[in-house]
Amino acid sequence: MLVTLDFETYYDKDYTLKKLSTSEYVRDARFEALSCSIKLDDCVPFCYFGKDDIARALERIKWEEAILLAHHTHFDGLILSHHFRYVPKRYADTLSMARALHPKSERNRLEDVAIKYNKVNKLPMPDFVGKHLADLTKEERKAIILYNNGDVESCRQVYDEMVRDFPPTELDLIDITVRMFAAPVLGVDMDLAQSELEAEQTRKGAAIAASGHTIEVLSSNKKFPDAMEALGLDVPTKPSPTVKDMFGNPTRIPAIAKSDDALQALLLHPDPRVAALVAGRLAAKSTMGESRAARMLLRGAGGMKLPIYLSYFGAHTGRWSGGDKFNPQNFKHAHKVGGRLKEAITAPPGYVIVKPDASQIEARIVAWLLDEEWILEAFREGRDIYCEFGTDAYGRLITKADIEERFVSKTCVLGLGFGMGGPKLQVSILTKSIEQGLPAVRLPLEVCFHLVTKYRQKCRKIESGWKFMNDSGIGAMLSGTELKYKCIEFQKGKVLLPNGLALLYPGITANVVKKGGRGFFKGEVSEAIHDASYFGANSRNKLYGGLLTENIVQALARIVVADVMRQVAERYRVVAMEHDAIAFLAPIAEAKEALDWVLKLMSIPPHWAPELPLSAEGWYDVKYSK
Repeated sequence: MLVTLDFETYYDKDYTLKKLSTSEYVRDARFEALSCSIKLDDCVPFCYFGKDDIARALERIKWEEAILLAHHTHFDGLILSHHFRYVPKRYADTLSMARALHPKSERNRLEDVAIKYNKVNKLPMPDFVGKHLADLTKEERKAIILYNNGDVESCRQVYDEMVRDFPPTELDLIDITVRMFAAPVLGVDMDLAQSELEAEQTRKGAAIAASGHTIEVLSSNKKFPDAMEALGLDVPTKPSPTVKDMFGNPTRIPAIAKSDDALQALLLHPDPRVAALVAGRLAAKSTMGESRAARMLLRGAGGMKLPIYLSYFGAHTGRWSGGDKFNPQNFKHAHKVGGRLKEAITAPPGYVIVKPDASQIEARIVAWLLDEEWILEAFREGRDIYCEFGTDAYGRLITKADIEERFVSKTCVLGLGFGMGGPKLQVSILTKSIEQGLPAVRLPLEVCFHLVTKYRQKCRKIESGWKFMNDSGIGAMLSGTELKYKCIEFQKGKVLLPNGLALLYPGITANVVKKGGRGFFKGEVSEAIHDASYFGANSRNKLYGGLLTENIVQALARIVVADVMRQVAERYRVVAMEHDAIAFLAPIAEAKEALDWVLKLMSIPPHWAPELPLSAEGWYDVKYSK
């Protein structure tokens, strides 16, 4: 049975999803289900008011046989499980489906999707802000019935439209994803979470104090540049994304956001006062560590289970993104600074968390995609590719005992496959060494340029592959010429993937075209595309060969890991995932067997790349410890 439903709930100016996360809103003491429209299969929907009438309607449904459908099923599914104690056999979600099928430049609200598919128009939302069930007039109830039933009909109609060509395996993944949040099972070690909150506050305070400035100065976009200039620094700048001069060119603004490479590069400055000032700025602007610990404490209060919110196809490449103001994908590893918060996530009694991780999957896929055979052979033979690259780059034998050199080599092998240059590599090496609790690795820029050159000399096929992606891949998407390459196919504005979905590049245009240069269309000389752009989520995004390579590799890696996740879900309960790793529950007595089984499963190449050498490593524990 397909059950399409939609809850309308009490909200006011303070108690609203605009200010609270989804789980905080649903679990708040102020929560009140005003109405719920329910459509059973193809029957006419019926709207029920108040918790008691809603409960009686839900009680008549055989949830163990039902598929729950909604638009943003995370929300309605958590209401169903938390307030009414029902968990369906399966979850379906039109919002998740829309994310996979539509470009990121398009909005995927129900009303937008309904218009796109020419289905039932969503009615304007009745104004019941601040009104409890007892406050609703007869006229307001009628308006809510029309609105609530209309949403359910619209949701079901767009589902019927989208599901026709939607890959069944991807529907499985939507079910797994929503279940992590709507039917949570993980616990929280409250003492450890509290300890990590205090430790994060201490680390942040120490960094701010070492800068010699107050948090007000460090946080201010006006005062911080003055502090930089007081140390004799030129404030780095970047083009404004919004403001242009009278000639239509972007104006320059200070590049002092915590994500700006120019700011992070100053952590390498020889003057320790500058490095301390920048470290203080980064600490002052980052609240992630504190907020995560605080939210974990809130969500585990009173023994509640921890909902894991992931957005299916949240990223352009199809990877999952975080949500609910709490993204477990970006939690630091336990051995890194600030990483113990992961250990506060615990398995239910009698179970362990099993976590397999695909080893170097992006480095393996980029080598396979662009035919860098020496890397593939190294992986097939189980050789240490990081030490091999390090030996070549440093001109002497590098072994696992050379911790810093091997770390630098690992960063190069995993990061230089998509065209990264010397300055960005320099920052990446520094920040990753600090994150991993190693002594800070501050390499001179000329050394980083040398490493980039060595990588490109040693990986000629990968370097030439960027040109292929630039000239032929982007060229095909611009011209509409269909071009098949291995497991993918370039078409007008998109790249078809082996899972039946696609990378979408809407409105793609060439910004700069240079005549000459050999392309890859049937071997003829073509125009070499030096820069293209497409409609992104908020503005036009650039596209070039290295970036397109990265997009495709990440999409393929996602497919490999997702297929394993889907197979695991047939035997065990999947509870989380982190890009190249998944986490599932297994009975304690079955832990080793489950780990051995999934590692073997994760090492089997996909049917669309039978010669791709894959490998995996993993662990199990009663806590989410790595």
